[in-house]
Amino acid sequence: ATVTYNGTTYDVVALGEEAFYEASLSSITIPSSVKQIKYGCFVFATGPSTITVPASVEVIEPIAFAANNLTTLNVDENNPNYISMDGMLFSKDTTTLVECLRSKSGAVTLPQKTRYLDELAFAYCQDITEVTLPEGLVSIGYWAFVANKKLNNVVIPSSVTYIAPG
Repeated sequence: ATVTYNGTTYDVVALGEEAFYEASLSSITIPSSVKQIKYGCFVFATGPSTITVPASVEVIEPIAFAANNLTTLNVDENNPNYISMDGMLFSKDTTTLVECLRSKSGAVTLPQKTRYLDELAFAYCQDITEVTLPEGLVSIGYWAFVANKKLNNVVIPSSVTYIAPG
């Protein structure tokens, strides 16, 4: 995809920080030219229930997909960096939980290979009640569990060596 400004045409290679903050969207198609999805890109947006991340995306920053109605996040199977599983976005090897969708509810169990929770990984997941973290997890990022009204049980395994403030 391209954008023309003052007679010059540019390739769209990133979706900016809070680009669609509180936007009302009927649908969204992320073009294959996009390599980065910045911090909070879709935070509090309303509209589409499904977003697909193309294979071209190399970097997804925290809470990029914290949209109100998003229930399904698909990642192109040819994306070498990310995978979506059960309403959660992981690094391709599942060692890092990048983000849990706000629509996730009930008890959540992370894959045994998960070693890191990114900054804001469970932010605004207001209907999650319990999170089971695997033995082997080593790091919990900043504000990983912020604004979780119903979360009442998280057992932190002894393998965790770092918990960021917040």
